[in-house]
Amino acid sequence: MGKTCTPKRTIIDKIKGRIIKQPVKRDSTQFPISGWGKFNPSKDFQCKLYPSLVPGWDNTSRRGENPTLILEDSTPEYFEHWLSNVKADFTPYSEDENFIFINAWNEWAEGNHLEPDMKFGTQYLESVKKIFSDQL
Repeated sequence: MGKTCTPKRTIIDKIKGRIIKQPVKRDSTQFPISGWGKFNPSKDFQCKLYPSLVPGWDNTSRRGENPTLILEDSTPEYFEHWLSNVKADFTPYSEDENFIFINAWNEWAEGNHLEPDMKFGTQYLESVKKIFSDQL
């Protein structure tokens, strides 16, 4: 019988448990994931982490009764507030490492897109433009 090896813990392993699997009541001043304010990347991880956000996510259409994450009631206003807070809270590692990632991979079935749509038009794109207009 061969040796068994235990894989190294990944970032996902380290943040499991910080993401809850129950609905969170929130207003526009809160982040979609509770406990985010206690997160300290420089203390909790031995690598560089960059902030990332999504306009929305609900993969129930693909995962059925076992979705991985649902961000309900997404609006351009919530997204803009979240992006504004992420930008204000992020301290770049250097001038060349000043990244904020927006995960919007044209996932229409999951509600994860910035492109104009029938419901909100160009409001998500306008939110990004507004938050970063001082850098244009």
